[in-house]
Amino acid sequence: MGLVLLLVGCDFPRDSNGALSRVRRESVLRAGYCERPPWVENKNGNPEGIEPQLIERFASRLGARVEWVAGSESSLIEALRSGQVDVLIGGFLRDTNWASRAAVSHVYREAKVVVVFPTADSVRALTDLEGAVIAYRPARPDFAALIASHEARPEARNDRWGQIAVAYEFELSEDVHRSRPLKTEKHVILVTSGENGLLYTLDHFLMQPGQLAGTNKP
Repeated sequence: MGLVLLLVGCDFPRDSNGALSRVRRESVLRAGYCERPPWVENKNGNPEGIEPQLIERFASRLGARVEWVAGSESSLIEALRSGQVDVLIGGFLRDTNWASRAAVSHVYREAKVVVVFPTADSVRALTDLEGAVIAYRPARPDFAALIASHEARPEARNDRWGQIAVAYEFELSEDVHRSRPLKTEKHVILVTSGENGLLYTLDHFLMQPGQLAGTNKP
């Protein structure tokens, strides 16, 4: 009896609605995406960036193509819950507010957020940011809130380079002047709740060495 229980306990995780089997059978992975540079960027109606590349690679491992669905976070969470999409990307963090409505993958990357200074003369200690004007990408209102939390003044700009700005450390070359990290983000991908086989397979893929190779550039 003990052996039987052990074997049952080692079963491959099962999907509540057979998402993984369907993806393999139909050769289509349905992926929702919402824009959050540099993780996901909408370029002429097509998703680009770090996470779309990961999803394309994951789908390829399953012998599938990706069917992309764009939308807002709230609409895509509903699509995920109803099984209209299988996975959802959008720069989500491990402590996402959507964790109660979706399954969360393992953390596939930690990313440090820093303040970039254009010259050595402009470098300041983190405690001296009060009152400074700090640029951020317009598509990242969360960065505006982060800047404001340090008593600095956020300014939305597409051409943020060449001035004091917020960026991810991995976007920068080694010679760029920067502050110590303002925060460290832990990034995940969302999966339909109950689709344990799909989640397990995704986690296994994300934990393999080299999956992030070539995805650093925004």
